[in-house]
Amino acid sequence: MDTGRIAKAGAEDEPAGTTASTLRVNNGTGEADRRTAARSPFFRLPRKLRDEIYDYVALSARTTYYDIALEANKQPQKIAYVNRGGSQFDAELGDAAQRRVRSLLLTGDRSGRQLCDPEPCHHVPNQEKLVKAEHHWLEGSQGRRADGSYGLNIHAFILVVPLYAFHAPSSVVFTFRFPGKEELGPRLRFDAYWGAISGKITFPDVDNSAVQELLSIAQKVAWKGSIREYMIWRRYVVNHVRKEAC
Repeated sequence: MDTGRIAKAGAEDEPAGTTASTLRVNNGTGEADRRTAARSPFFRLPRKLRDEIYDYVALSARTTYYDIALEANKQPQKIAYVNRGGSQFDAELGDAAQRRVRSLLLTGDRSGRQLCDPEPCHHVPNQEKLVKAEHHWLEGSQGRRADGSYGLNIHAFILVVPLYAFHAPSSVVFTFRFPGKEELGPRLRFDAYWGAISGKITFPDVDNSAVQELLSIAQKVAWKGSIREYMIWRRYVVNHVRKEAC
């Protein structure tokens, strides 16, 4: 999804005589999307009114996605969405999802929902060495690198944060991405586990040095202007992921 196009669609109303669909066509979206938007009475509504509707749709979403790309010495690149589609509706709904996530990162959304706390370590039974951490996992690839060595590259840290539910359960899926990592093969999921003794999250199938590399990259990120995202990273990842050698 083109974050620049979405930011442009959500940052301001369309200029007089220009529709959002025209802007998207000019950015390469395609003739089909322009025709669909032109036929729909919904897109003839003022953008401000559409945004009110989108906000209610975003509030009712069972799952909201928030991707945060982390690279050393760069500011995080962020995008929120409910659907990954490339239509005008999906792009404008993504703007509403962004507003909702920003509210959740501060105090709560318009419905009063808030982010739940991290999974408590004390839920790990003493007699069990490891218990799966359902809301944490890594996405990576394994294979031969360009220099011929065999290894593992971690591409993303996925964190599912449930919301305190008054009605239907819902959640925000935070994906901390690490772009620039070479694809060594198909994407694989590496599950996380709570350690009964350490009370920390570990990844038994991942070399500990790979996890430490992610933590190191995040320390070098230019978090200025993204303090709320930084607090999520610390609160749900840094404070719970095991840091010492396995």
